Amino acid sequence: MALIEISETQLAFGYLHSYMNVYRPRRFMLPSIRQEGGMVRFPFPGADIILNSNHLIQFKRPFYFTTNGIKEFWNYSKPTDIDPPYFRFYIKNDNPTNQLASLVRATQSGLSAEYISPLFTDETEFFNLMRNDRRHLEAYAHIDIAQFSGMLGTIGNNNDHTVIYNQQSVDNDFCYCFSEPKKIKAERYKENSRIKGQDQIFNAYDIVKLIRSIFFQEEDISFQSDNALYQCRVLQNRLFVQRDIIWHFNYTINR
Repeated sequence: MALIEISETQLAFGYLHSYMNVYRPRRFMLPSIRQEGGMVRFPFPGADIILNSNHLIQFKRPFYFTTNGIKEFWNYSKPTDIDPPYFRFYIKNDNPTNQLASLVRATQSGLSAEYISPLFTDETEFFNLMRNDRRHLEAYAHIDIAQFSGMLGTIGNNNDHTVIYNQQSVDNDFCYCFSEPKKIKAERYKENSRIKGQDQIFNAYDIVKLIRSIFFQEEDISFQSDNALYQCRVLQNRLFVQRDIIWHFNYTINR
């Protein structure tokens, strides 16, 4: 057992480099450690990268195993449809950041989020893959975080749960989540299908709903008008006065 040679930061940078070369996203964001960890108010806690303001990515640096001697298979029967070698990463959900819960809530607010973890183990392979951006993007497991929504009660506020996958399982669109083994979806990169809403433009009512759910969930906010632009202006003012957040937004009226 060993952690792969490449750091999580290096994985994130390499993936973003290849993604930008292929797709030229309209915008991206690399949160600070304090923003990612939820230590300051931030709309996208738990994410390493935010693409196009609506897709959150959390990179995972996995352990690599060449035998069946892993703890998950000591405590539970080994699934018959996955064989070594394996990759394993831990799901982080401890207090105070509750990373998984934060990412799940983002998916429930209309955003998309995923874990991305590599299918390679060393720097030599990493740099060889980066010579071909499309081939590099295909060398990761993509795990949709929305499917963890019904599992938060089981996972709890700890870091004891893991995801096991390998080339064989990802090629067949699955991985395993432990403690109690549960098969969930994991897939290879697919051309033009990764980022949900890549060209999506949120309308003003979507924005009002999202801002209220993130920053004013416990508060009763009443509006004197059904006009969505007016509601955005009200929230803009309240964010500044109550949360010390300056929110700039552009809008287009479709006729």
